[in-house]
Amino acid sequence: AAAVAMGFTGFEIGTDIGGSIRVPSSFCGVYGHKPSFGIIPTYGYLDNPTSHRNVADINVFGPIARCVDDLELLLGLLAGPSPDDAPGWRLDLPAPRAIELGSFRVAAWLDDDFAPVDPAVRDVMSAAVDALEHAGARIDHERRPDIDPRRAAREGLTLISAATAISDSDDENSAASAGGRGLDHRDWDVLHRRRGETRQRWSEFFADVDVLLCPVTVVPPFRHVQAPEGPNWAYATLADHDDRHYSDLIGWSALIGSAYLPVTVPPIGRTSDSLPVCIQVVAPYLHDHTSLAFARCMAEVLGGYEPPPAAS
Repeated sequence: AAAVAMGFTGFEIGTDIGGSIRVPSSFCGVYGHKPSFGIIPTYGYLDNPTSHRNVADINVFGPIARCVDDLELLLGLLAGPSPDDAPGWRLDLPAPRAIELGSFRVAAWLDDDFAPVDPAVRDVMSAAVDALEHAGARIDHERRPDIDPRRAAREGLTLISAATAISDSDDENSAASAGGRGLDHRDWDVLHRRRGETRQRWSEFFADVDVLLCPVTVVPPFRHVQAPEGPNWAYATLADHDDRHYSDLIGWSALIGSAYLPVTVPPIGRTSDSLPVCIQVVAPYLHDHTSLAFARCMAEVLGGYEPPPAAS
């Protein structure tokens, strides 16, 4: 994301299981797209090269770029069946539900007690939503999916933790299980069934909503301060933000990603300290072109990528 923001490269490919496309894109002020789970083959994933034919739960590959056109180009190049599936199926993503800003049915969910958003981020999102409404967008500020977001995010984080605990090393797998990150299959299956219920609630929500606007993360970019207890992200805290735990960073992204939904992340402005902020544009499962189309409309109103000061 930093390389794309600085213009060192035209685009990059990221992976996202808890927000690793969305959060860096937001912190660098560039565009990212986390596709619907399963539409881009994840062969060759470097975290597990010896088992590259396996697909980790929730994890996806997706593009990072400086405009929506490039995201769409890259999605078209990347999406499709894996070599194993190619003999039997084809991918045919639906067209966007709308093209013009005023034709989209939009819901805005900009803060919640399950993952409170820093005022600096909330102010930028609120100003962006106001500008979209002034430009003709129809935005419902009260509509919510019929889910308990705290429970859904907690279960999503547990599923993410289980998916990232797998290793080729028996010693590492034993350590993960001892640390509570490993789940046996029955426990995973119980959570997977609950996720199925949650996905159904999301499907019902999107019956008359085209896109949802919600935070990428709870804070603006922050200083990296590694905790002394260990090198893993799980020990880190959010510097400059009352030392909130690192897991707070991905509450919103885990809520969305663990339900397999597509998300386009466009830049929408900067804080009073000139730090970039993006927003999640969430669409129904497999409606990736809908979130991309709305992000393009947003750019026409809000502007898009701006080079960081160091690149000018």
